[in-house]
Amino acid sequence: MIETLKHKSKDPSVNLLLRLMDLDGSSPDIFYMMDEIDRVQILRRYDWSGQLPQYTGTYEVLYKTDERDHFYLIMRRIANEMSVAPHLMPLSDEEMKSYIAVEYYPGTQGRIFTRALSEETMKRIINEYIAKENRKNKIRRLMAPKKSRD
Repeated sequence: MIETLKHKSKDPSVNLLLRLMDLDGSSPDIFYMMDEIDRVQILRRYDWSGQLPQYTGTYEVLYKTDERDHFYLIMRRIANEMSVAPHLMPLSDEEMKSYIAVEYYPGTQGRIFTRALSEETMKRIINEYIAKENRKNKIRRLMAPKKSRD
C-alpha cells in the first residue's frame, strides 16, 4: 500500500498518510521542528540516529523565501534552550556566528528536513538577503532622529 502511495506522488508532503507516518524509515536522521518565540522563528534541531530523537541545538531563521515550489532559508545557531550532549556542542564560537543557507521541505510528523544548495542558488539567496538587510538599514537611518550640531 505504501509503495502505491509513493508512486502516486513524488512529493511526500502531498499525501496525508505519508506525512503522518514514516513506516519504511526513509526519512533523514537529522530534522528540525519549527517554532516561534517572541515573533522570531526558530528551528530546533534533532538527531534521530538512536532510539529516540535527541535535541542538538536551536537556530534562528533570519530569512525565508520561496520560488517555484522550492523553499529556502538562511539561519544561524543561537544559544541552546535545553541541555545538549557534549559531543553535539558547537566546536567553536565561529560556528555560532556563521550563517547557513539551505533548502527546506516538509517531512513526516511535522518535521522539517534540509538540503544543500547549488552554488548559483546559494549566491542568489544570499544576495537577496543582503539586499533586504540593506533596505532595512537604510530605512532605519532615514527614520532615526537627526543629530544637531552645536
